[in-house]
Amino acid sequence: MRPRILAIILLAVTQAASAQVKITPATKPSIEASIWIGMSLQLGMPRDAIITKLSENYRVTKVQAVPDDWVVAEKSNPEIWEGYLGFQGGKLTYASRSWTQGQEDKYAFAQALWGAMSQMESEGQHSCFFEVPTTRSPAAEIRYVRFYCGAKRIEIMLTNVLNGEAKGQQVSISEILSSEALR
Repeated sequence: MRPRILAIILLAVTQAASAQVKITPATKPSIEASIWIGMSLQLGMPRDAIITKLSENYRVTKVQAVPDDWVVAEKSNPEIWEGYLGFQGGKLTYASRSWTQGQEDKYAFAQALWGAMSQMESEGQHSCFFEVPTTRSPAAEIRYVRFYCGAKRIEIMLTNVLNGEAKGQQVSISEILSSEALR
């Protein structure tokens, strides 16, 4: 009899507690999404202010006029990209931070992934989803692992160039902040 009373009491307490717990969908973190590429960047920031500030310490090169895209690289070694920026109407709409340069060993790769994911965690981004698309052509295969977390994502790109001068495999990790649907 005693176990039955205990079970009834536990059931009543559980139902009372669950009635008071309000389950809500994931909410937007209170921290505005940002990305660090030589400075803290947020969507909507003015292009001219960003380019001027970054040019103090980095080589900032316009890649295309339309779209308005820029590469941010080390001043002393422009082969090392820190990131990639995109603007529309003079405002930042896309920023990609390179966490790897393609030559990392397994440990450095894991450190880069940890760094990118811990950046998301520090911004309160815990509710994420992922996809794993593949792009194939006669010349190359590109596989992605993309973790979407609000306006940001972490993208792991595995590239296998099948022929030509660039033949070989490369892996990269990028942290991306974007308001653009297709980028």
